[in-house]
Amino acid sequence: MGHLIPEDVVESVRQANPIEDVVSSYFPLKPVGRNLVARCPFHAEKSPSFNVNPERQIFKCFGCDKAGDVFTFVRELERLDYPSAIRFLARRANISIDEGPGTEAGEREEIRKALEWATRLYETALRQEPAGEPGRAYLRGRAMERPSWDRFRLGFAPDGADFLRSSARRQGLSDALLRKAGLVSERRSGDLIDFFRGRVMFPIQDPQGRTIAFGGRTLDEERHPPKYLNSAESPLFHKGSTLYGLHQGRLEISREREAIVMEGYTDVIMAHQCGVPCAVAALGTALTREHLVILERFADRVFLLFDGDEAGEKATFRSLDLFLDSSLEVRVLALSGGVDPFDFLKARGGKALEDLLDDASEIFEFLWRRLQARMADASPPAQLHALGEILERVARLPDELKREVWLRHIAERTGFSADALRARAKAPAPTRTPAPPSPAPAAPPENATERAQVWLSALLAMRPDFRTAFREDPDLAAALDPDWRAAAERILHAPALPGGDILAAAVAGIENDALKARIIESALQIEPGESMDRLYEDCAGFLRDRSARRRREALQAARSTPLDAASLERNLRATYATYREGSPLPEAWTEKKS
Repeated sequence: MGHLIPEDVVESVRQANPIEDVVSSYFPLKPVGRNLVARCPFHAEKSPSFNVNPERQIFKCFGCDKAGDVFTFVRELERLDYPSAIRFLARRANISIDEGPGTEAGEREEIRKALEWATRLYETALRQEPAGEPGRAYLRGRAMERPSWDRFRLGFAPDGADFLRSSARRQGLSDALLRKAGLVSERRSGDLIDFFRGRVMFPIQDPQGRTIAFGGRTLDEERHPPKYLNSAESPLFHKGSTLYGLHQGRLEISREREAIVMEGYTDVIMAHQCGVPCAVAALGTALTREHLVILERFADRVFLLFDGDEAGEKATFRSLDLFLDSSLEVRVLALSGGVDPFDFLKARGGKALEDLLDDASEIFEFLWRRLQARMADASPPAQLHALGEILERVARLPDELKREVWLRHIAERTGFSADALRARAKAPAPTRTPAPPSPAPAAPPENATERAQVWLSALLAMRPDFRTAFREDPDLAAALDPDWRAAAERILHAPALPGGDILAAAVAGIENDALKARIIESALQIEPGESMDRLYEDCAGFLRDRSARRRREALQAARSTPLDAASLERNLRATYATYREGSPLPEAWTEKKS
C-alpha cells in the first residue's frame, strides 16, 4: 500500500516549486504576454505551443492538449506516478518527507544518494588520494585543466577490488544498494567487487546536474577492458535519452539556439575548455529520436561533428535519417585526416573549430558527396543503388519546395531528368497552376451546455467564493452532467492555499485528464475582475434554465402518457437510479403523483 503524504506537506512542496522555475530547469522559456512559451516536451513540433502561466501556476500545450500543475508536468516528463512526483519536487526544494519502507520512490532516492556519494568519493580520490595519481597524470597528459575537472566533476576509481565497497561499509551503505546503483558487480565465485577499477571517472548527469550513472576510461586496457565502460541502464539512467554535457552547456545552447553533437566525453570536455560550451555527446551510441526531442527544446540548429575516420562517417550517416523528420536545421562536419574533435581542439583551439563550423555542410550536401564517392568507378547497378538511397531520403522531406530543389539539383549533377528522379523518389510532381484547395469544413460549434459547464468548472477552480455559492445551490449541481459533476466535486474538495494560487491545487485532483485540460485552457482565457462574476451568473443561469426546461419536457411527456403498470415501473426505476446518483427527484414524476 502506498505511503500517504499529508496534504499540508503536498501544498508546501507545491509552493516551494514555482512551475516556471521547474520547467525552465529543463528547457528555456520565452516570455509572450502574460505567459511563458516553449516547444512542447511531450510531442514533436516546429512552433512553440507549450504555455506556462506563472500567475496561475499551470501549463497547457495547445498542440497535444496536455495540461496541469507543476506535479503533472514532472509526472509526465519524468514518467512518475503522482506521489513520486511530489517526492521528486520535495527533494528539489529540500523538503523532507517521511518515506514508508520499500516504496519505489524511496528506492529511487536511495539509489540517487548512493550515486552522489560515489561521485564525491571518486572526486576526492582524484584530487587528494595518493592512489589517484595515475588519474591525475592521465588528465594532465591530455591537457585537461583543473577547472574542467571541477566543471564536469571528474574523478578516479583506484585499482583494486574493494576501494568503493570498503568505503561504503564505513558509511553504512549496503551491498544490495550498491548493486542497485550499479557500483559493484559479482564475480563467478559469487564475491562482490567494485564495478569501476583503475579508471578515470566521468559522472553522467541529468539536466539538473544530478549524477544518474558513470562512464569510466581505463588506464590499463589489458587488465581492465574495455577502454570505456558505462553504468548499466537503471530506473534513473536511459542511455538513449541522455546527452553528456547538457547540464553544463544548456544555458549557452539556449542562448545561441545551437548545439554541437560530438562522440565522446573528452571531446565535450575539451570543447568547453576551449570556449565552445554548446557541445554535447551521445553515450557511445547513435543518436536516437529521444535525443532529438531533447535537442529541440534547447536549439534550432544542430552541428554533427564526428571523427574523420570511416567509423565516424558511418556514425554520422546513421544519425542523419532521424533529422529528416525533425524541425532542427542540421549541418554536418567530418574532420579530415582521421582526427577526432579532442585532438583538433587541443592542437588548434576553439576558434579554429568555430571557423570550420561556418563551412559545415547542409545535410544533403553531405549525402551528395558520399554518393559521389560511392558512384565513382562503380557498376551501373551499384550506381543506381547509391542514387536510390539519397532519393529515398529526398522523398521524406516534409517541405515540398525543398524536395523539388534537391531533385533538380541531383538531376543537374547526374544528367537524369527531374521527372525520372521524381518517379524513383515517389515524390509528387508539382503542378504549375495548382487548383485552390477546397476549404476545410468548419469545426462544429461547441455545444452551449458543454461550454457552460467548462467555464463554470474553471471559475470554481479559480475562486473560493464561487465554490461556496455552488455548495449552497443544489439545483445547479444537479444540472451538471455526471462527468462535470465529478470534476466539480474534486474542485470543491481541493485544499485552501493561503497566500498561494488556488487554480493549480483545484485541478490537481481531477482524474479525467481531458476535462482537466479543458478547464485549464478556459481558465487561461478568463481575465480576473468583475467580468468573472457576470460569467459565473451567466453559466449558472443557463444551466439552471436548461435543467428546468428538461424537467418541464419530462413532465409534459409524463402527463401525455397513460400510467399503466409497465410505465409506472419504468418511472420508479428511473427515479431510483436518479436518486442513487444524488440528484433531486424529478418534478415530472412528483407532480404526476400528486
